[in-house]
Amino acid sequence: MTITRSTEGMEISIYRKPISTNITIQHTSNHAQDHKDAAYRYYINRMITLPITERARTHERKYIFSTAQRNGFSTQKIIYMEKKEIAKNRDKKYKINETQENQIQKWVTFTYHSPIIRKVTNLFNNTEIRIAFKATNTI
Repeated sequence: MTITRSTEGMEISIYRKPISTNITIQHTSNHAQDHKDAAYRYYINRMITLPITERARTHERKYIFSTAQRNGFSTQKIIYMEKKEIAKNRDKKYKINETQENQIQKWVTFTYHSPIIRKVTNLFNNTEIRIAFKATNTI
């Protein structure tokens, strides 16, 4: 974050190193869709939750869109993700479930080979078991 003091008060914006690139996993890649979307969910969540100025928020939104376009994502998908993150953050403020916080979560790891693995993992949707994916890079 960059914090600048001005006559109106403090201005907070997101800082990027000059050597940073706007490269994420390509949309056409054979990674799990969640992995491809993760960077954008993070960028959007950071933009929403940090107390940055409107000018910085607009600049960050433009950065997210340009990064998405450079990596083959449609702007409609990013807008959809943004709306979903806004709703999730709004719900998070009002719904705090203490019993979930105190539970020990169980995880199962699956190797992601193709989108078919999603059908297998959907069997765990109504259980308390969490799913994690790992990619394999064997050439």
